[in-house]
Amino acid sequence: MIYNLLGSSGPPHCFLVNYMEQRIESLKRQYESKVIESDENIKLLLNNPMVLSDHSDINKEIDRWLSIKDSNYSKLQHLLNYLPKEEKKDGS
Repeated sequence: MIYNLLGSSGPPHCFLVNYMEQRIESLKRQYESKVIESDENIKLLLNNPMVLSDHSDINKEIDRWLSIKDSNYSKLQHLLNYLPKEEKKDGS
């Protein structure tokens, strides 16, 4: 069967669920990575303003990284709503 060639041992529905979870996990990691990258760049700029050349506007650069962090953090929060909810084992 074709879904066996795609790495799924179950019916196509299982493949689609697995694919969706992989897409969500991939995006989650991408957004987390950008949040961490932004945070590190903001810290670097605040603690060592000489990182930028003299002609650069450090406030503008910090603001740019804050926007990147905010955007990716927001996307991450929205994406987490699509993750399958784990069922509690105590039946509640």
